[in-house]
Amino acid sequence: MSNILKISFAVIVAVSLVACGSGAKEKKGDIGDMKVKLEKLKKEKNTLDADIRKLEDQLAKADPKGAKQVQKLIAIDTLRVQDFSHYIELQGKIDAEGMAYVAPTGQGGQVKAVYVKLGGKVSKGQLVLKLDDAMARQGVIAAQQQTGQLKARLAQAQTVYERYQNLWKQNIGAEIQVINAKADVDALAAQLRAANAQVGMAQQQANMSNV
Repeated sequence: MSNILKISFAVIVAVSLVACGSGAKEKKGDIGDMKVKLEKLKKEKNTLDADIRKLEDQLAKADPKGAKQVQKLIAIDTLRVQDFSHYIELQGKIDAEGMAYVAPTGQGGQVKAVYVKLGGKVSKGQLVLKLDDAMARQGVIAAQQQTGQLKARLAQAQTVYERYQNLWKQNIGAEIQVINAKADVDALAAQLRAANAQVGMAQQQANMSNV
């Protein structure tokens, strides 16, 4: 009985080894077939890609507009200095800097001369135009004449005041005469100062005729 079991076990082991060996051979055979098939497909793909590129080149030459444009996701170029020739259209409003509205100080008048042109550049203090200054000059002359008259009257009042003052020192005359003479001098002096200011204003207005 023991011998029979030993023989049976040996047969089973032998059959198993034969089965494993044949299975390994079949597996190696399948891998080899797949590799051969893969190489064949790669060659067919390369052939098809070459045919596709050839047809695309022929189509691009025959119909440039209808040819499929190949988009370049990445491009390489050399950096160089060149003119920027790309433009965009925009709508907006331009505000000028340093805008000034010219107007004469005091009374206006008729424009006699213009020394600049439309769109020309001007600078601060530049003579732009000239107004009719006849009235302003007449005002200067009148103010100067009034000043001259006041100077003469002031000189006369000063002389009278000094005379009354000297007489009063000699106990001659009345004190009221000295006081009145001094008041006349002060009043005429104030009028003369006002007249001089008027002359200066009239001269300024005459000069401002040049705007």
